[in-house]
Amino acid sequence: MPKRPLAVMLGITGDLGFAAGCLLLSLARHSPHLKPDILVYTDGKLPTADESLLRELGAVCVPYSPDDAGLRPSVVEQFSFQSLARLEG
Repeated sequence: MPKRPLAVMLGITGDLGFAAGCLLLSLARHSPHLKPDILVYTDGKLPTADESLLRELGAVCVPYSPDDAGLRPSVVEQFSFQSLARLEG
């Protein structure tokens, strides 16, 4: 897939697939000329039906697993690894 000049990156947990879908539908409806690359980092718990719908909207869904950052267990318990997905952008 050739790269486009604009990208949208989302990091979602399995229970927020609907929110990502709403955002992508709104983007397509209100800004159809943008046609961005869409990357969705998931926590691996996204229901198959939700993932299929996101893919139909043009998203590439990727399970997020960060590199070993040497984080203390207390930090991971409080924030989870998924909170680090925003730094991938």
